[in-house]
Amino acid sequence: MENLLTPQDVAKVLKITVAKVNELCRKRMLKCVQVNSRVRRFAEQQIADFIQSQTVGSDEPCKTPVAIQPRKVVRSAREKRVELDEPPGGDESDLKKLRKEIRELWR
Repeated sequence: MENLLTPQDVAKVLKITVAKVNELCRKRMLKCVQVNSRVRRFAEQQIADFIQSQTVGSDEPCKTPVAIQPRKVVRSAREKRVELDEPPGGDESDLKKLRKEIRELWR
């Protein structure tokens, strides 16, 4: 019978937090031995299998998508004024009411 590891032991091995270990178990990415509803233990082979499943080789594409940061659109103050002066589908009085509400909120 092999030794079973605690979530704290697994966190140290993987250099992640215990909360992340529990999250990986809930997502069923990391297999574990569920002793009862609150206690999990991990076989060394389960940890080795997880590491192998997350390892990216040179000929294998990455399984985890890379987060792409949206580009920030910078507009000049003049462009912003033009947008406020010409609301789509609204008339001049609606725009004045909206500006008044915004000013009141900032006070």
